[in-house]
Amino acid sequence: MAVTLTDTLTDYRAAVRRLHLSLIALMSGPVGEVFSRQTSVPLDLGAPAVCIDLSGIAATDERLTAAVLLACWSDGFGAIEAAHTLADEHLAPQRYFFAVLDELWRVLRAGVGMVDRVDELTRLNRTLGLGQAMITHSLDDLDALASEADRSKARGFVERAGAVVCGGLPARELAALSQIVGFTGVEQDMITAWSAPSTLSTTGQALPPPGQGNFLIKIGSRTGIPLHVDLVAAERDSQLHNTNARWDPAEVGGVLDPATVAEVASVTAASGVTAAIPGPEAPPPPPGRTPGAPTPPAGTSAPTAVHTTKGGEGR
Repeated sequence: MAVTLTDTLTDYRAAVRRLHLSLIALMSGPVGEVFSRQTSVPLDLGAPAVCIDLSGIAATDERLTAAVLLACWSDGFGAIEAAHTLADEHLAPQRYFFAVLDELWRVLRAGVGMVDRVDELTRLNRTLGLGQAMITHSLDDLDALASEADRSKARGFVERAGAVVCGGLPARELAALSQIVGFTGVEQDMITAWSAPSTLSTTGQALPPPGQGNFLIKIGSRTGIPLHVDLVAAERDSQLHNTNARWDPAEVGGVLDPATVAEVASVTAASGVTAAIPGPEAPPPPPGRTPGAPTPPAGTSAPTAVHTTKGGEGR
């Protein structure tokens, strides 16, 4: 233990200034309002799922985001360790946990030490009886970290992953990912085709992108498994995960006006891209196929329709 002696009141005030500032921050201000009160909703590890939603924090408030992430991280994994200790003493049933780190880029950039915490988790998850999924938009998210040491650690997340699940990716990014994951030529063509943007129908309705809901699962060097994800009725009706709601005419009270549709049609027709505006009715899928499911090229496994029932999505 270090003992600090001060001879004057001025020296004392200088010595405790940082402590005073920390205490004031805990009692007032945006950070203090979050952390100076009792926890309103404690973690319930007996629940089917626990979602920690940070969408209420402004994206520009990096300090508060980092503080909340670190606090939730410590609380969550402390609860997991406590659950394992109770199980070891036969005071509670053995449980296994699955952590989903959505918007991984935001977690990694939140503050000093977050990359190390995720890196530690990827190396020790078996000891914790924990599976995990890390979700991000692009490998560029990992390369955007401040230091080369953090960038190197983050690239190791992909290298140590037991499985890599890809949606549609542009050719440049897929080439970078191919340095880590071995894709066949057929798989690369399929993934880049899924990255095409959405188009408009002749009635002004926005059509879903061709790759919406399509994914490829790669496990090591094995042949990838293409699949299509369909939302169940409850998910579609709740619009809980519809991040495009403000761009969906059906969600804002109408469709695009006829003049806009006619203008888009004339421009695309003049450019020769007649397939960019298909008719309002799509042909029915071949028997045995899920609507919108990817057609597996030769050399790949048959697609699988997966129906999800998740109730919440953490960030």
